[in-house]
Amino acid sequence: MQEKIKERALPMLMSDDDAWVDVQAVRRLTSMSVSLIYEQLASGHFPEPVIRKPRFTRWRVGSIKDFMRRCEQAAAADSRAASELKARAATASAAAKAKRVAGAPT
Repeated sequence: MQEKIKERALPMLMSDDDAWVDVQAVRRLTSMSVSLIYEQLASGHFPEPVIRKPRFTRWRVGSIKDFMRRCEQAAAADSRAASELKARAATASAAAKAKRVAGAPT
């Protein structure tokens, strides 16, 4: 029952950047597992929590939103870079094929 209440409260929390959320809410917001959240936190890629005590860790919703925005931008940049690399490879392949055809004995 309490889990359903938390699920319904999540959209309201997302509108308040200063709200504090626990790791389960962060998990639902980011679609990351709890262990991955803590792994990313340890490696310095995830935002630092506002409060970090045993069994009581809270993050600012605004920090989580910023993190997700940065991840989306990085993914878009990676996608653009991959598309550019694919186009350059296709051009180079076509040039190499033309060179082979031109130099092939008839």
